[in-house]
Amino acid sequence: MRTRSGLLLLFVLLVGVPVAAAAYLGGAGLVGERSMLVERERDAIEARAGEIRDLLVRRLQELYRAEASGQRTEFTSDRFRIRADGRVEMEGQGEPEDVQRLAQSGIAGTLLAEPQPRYYFHGDLAVRGAKGVLEGFRVSPDQVNRVFLDPLSPQSVVPRVDARIRVVTLVRDDARAMLAPRGPHGLPQTIFLYPVPAGIAADPVLLPPGYVLLFDVHPAASLATDLAAAEERLLWTLGVTGFVVLLGSVFLWRAVQAESRLAARKAEFVSTVSHELRTPLTSIRMYADMLKEGWVKDEKAAGEYFALIAAESERLARLVNNVLDFSRIERGKKTFEMRVGDPAPVVREAAETLRPYLKDKGLRLEIDVPEKLPAATFDRDALVQILVNLIDNASKHGKDEVRVEATAKDGAVVLRVLDRGPGVPAEERERIFDPFTRGANAAGGGSGLGLALVRHYALAHRGRVEVANREGGGAVFSLVLPLDGA
Repeated sequence: MRTRSGLLLLFVLLVGVPVAAAAYLGGAGLVGERSMLVERERDAIEARAGEIRDLLVRRLQELYRAEASGQRTEFTSDRFRIRADGRVEMEGQGEPEDVQRLAQSGIAGTLLAEPQPRYYFHGDLAVRGAKGVLEGFRVSPDQVNRVFLDPLSPQSVVPRVDARIRVVTLVRDDARAMLAPRGPHGLPQTIFLYPVPAGIAADPVLLPPGYVLLFDVHPAASLATDLAAAEERLLWTLGVTGFVVLLGSVFLWRAVQAESRLAARKAEFVSTVSHELRTPLTSIRMYADMLKEGWVKDEKAAGEYFALIAAESERLARLVNNVLDFSRIERGKKTFEMRVGDPAPVVREAAETLRPYLKDKGLRLEIDVPEKLPAATFDRDALVQILVNLIDNASKHGKDEVRVEATAKDGAVVLRVLDRGPGVPAEERERIFDPFTRGANAAGGGSGLGLALVRHYALAHRGRVEVANREGGGAVFSLVLPLDGA
């Protein structure tokens, strides 16, 4: 349970926190990038509108200076003079009502009393004092629209093709028009700029105050592309983080499952080892008590009891050695004394040691080992332990006979232990060498450590252990040791 909690905590720290941070930062980054892109587009639109407005104002200033110097332009009409007595003089026929109202108002008298000439607009009428009279004319904003704000006009200040500003119009100020809805991405759909401030202009411009420039805004196509690219990057980020989460979850699940299986195998191992220890100890104690109390009068029977005690003691020693060796391997404390020598005598001696044990189990031991084998580098105790574990494994799963063979082949010494048991299924031939693992066809007891130690010892000798099914039934375990210098 502690291991599971530790794995879950490790997953949260190494996967969950970074993924959550990446998702949060990715979302915040997208919001920030979108705001930056939209703000940049808004600045570009407003800057472009400001450029067009400034061009128009400069043209209107030039027109005013031309009119002030006496030049006639196509933007003015209805020229008139207002005398100090209120009399109006018009060029041409007629006298417009707004000119009459201006002459009769107090504005004319005020302007005539100014010590310096003063520029003033009354509606579309432009007037200023000059030598005791007011001179004026009518300005045509419609003509300004046609000449300067029509993209098809040669004198237009509006580019014919503009990605952001599609329509520019000079209109009367209308408060309702200022409430135009927002456009795509939160950008303005319409921009209003005053080319001439309300009131009397300090720098005269040939346009009455109260008009505004209306810009129809269309964001550049690149904005939508950039926004889509930012969203795509976020989707990729979320996709990758999601994949990492899924992958981490799979690894965590597999780790927890593996830990659960290992814990179950360890629990089974403890139970099995306890049983394996209890059985020989019970037998040893029972036979020892019988001999101690003098219940066995027959010397032959007593000898058999002593042999059984010895066999059970050896069995107990093998089990304890396996557990201790596995513990040393787990702690990295297992060492080997490698020496060059002939493995044949060691193989025969190890096999002969187990002959009484096999005989007691009703098994016949056959040894086919030559008198001499090529020299190999090995640890004597480890080689004996390998053979003992393989023969003990064969005695548990086989019947009738156990056969030990040794040959030299392809630059290696091959030691084989053959039995007549049920064999090993192909899908289990790797798994049975894992600690605490016993095959589906395993019979009897066993700690699940013997074959794991065999493989570890084989690898320590730069060799390998293999398993195959024996012809006619049974299994063949082969230990391949490279020859010295091979």
